[in-house]
Formats: sequence, C-alpha cells, structure tokens
Amino acid sequence: MLREFGGMRQLTEFLGVAVEEKILRNCLKQRMQEQKMSQKELARRIGVSPTLIKSWQDGTYNPSLDKAMETAKELGCAVEDIWSKNQQ
Repeated sequence: MLREFGGMRQLTEFLGVAVEEKILRNCLKQRMQEQKMSQKELARRIGVSPTLIKSWQDGTYNPSLDKAMETAKELGCAVEDIWSKNQQ
C-alpha cells in the first residue's frame, strides 16, 4: 500500500496524476547508480534519512514536491525523469 508522505498532493498534481490514484513509478535507484551516489550521500545532501530514500525507491512513500525537486537537482535531472505516472 502506497502511503502519503509530506506534500504528495503537490507532487502528484505537478506530475499530472490524480491524488486518488497515488500510483507513481520511479527510477530513483537507477538515477543514483548513474551518478554513483549512495542512499546515504543523497540523504545527506537533501536533509532526509537514508531510510526515507529507500522508501522512495521502493515506492512505499513519495516525497514532497520540494524534496522531489531537491533530489532531481542533486541527480542532475528533472523530477519527471525520476517520478512519473505508472503506465500499465
């Protein structure tokens, strides 16, 4: 079950997903590997715990819009390059 965290409403609206859907896929782990960045390092840079980064990767939680934007900036890409609608 996907749980709401922080400003998920802002993130889903930003990505054009109905809040009720709460279905986002992410390629956070892949982006971190491309940048050779660990969960611990990304967490330190954006001011969250490594456990929260893992929860984002697993899809257990989604970040608030501001944390999603900080994450994308640290990984050198756009928010949409990490989180997007789940195409099923």
